[in-house]
Amino acid sequence: MHSLQEILPLRFQVKNNSQKQKNATFTPEEMFNEGPNDTIFISKQKEELTILPTERSGEDIYISVGNINEEKENYNIVALSNWKQVPFENNELVGNVLVNPGERKVFKFKLPFVKANSNFQVIALPRPYEVSEEDYESTRAEGSMRAVIKP
Repeated sequence: MHSLQEILPLRFQVKNNSQKQKNATFTPEEMFNEGPNDTIFISKQKEELTILPTERSGEDIYISVGNINEEKENYNIVALSNWKQVPFENNELVGNVLVNPGERKVFKFKLPFVKANSNFQVIALPRPYEVSEEDYESTRAEGSMRAVIKP
């Protein structure tokens, strides 16, 4: 199952980046400070982190963004359907989430409509505005388990 979560990132620092750091753009539906936690996870329930192998297009699921570290963490998250980026419900392609240590924020997401079975995954990019070759954590990416969206 672990191979369904793996992604191989290639992140670089952008020189002369004039873009300002975004504030958190997503308002969570719920926050948890106890119970299971993972950096990025998709599930049918918001309370539990249960693997979602398949789901029908247009159905609601929950995206959990957690922080298992000891310091606050800022993530940019993106959703992919058949490796193409799909927007979140607020029509943004990239969501920004700030998560406190030990916290898990949960967001409702409506799966995109598909005509054929489609691979679906959500990716979290930690420290999106602080990528540095000296800081390994800033160059990594975390992926949720992949799921199949059925028409």
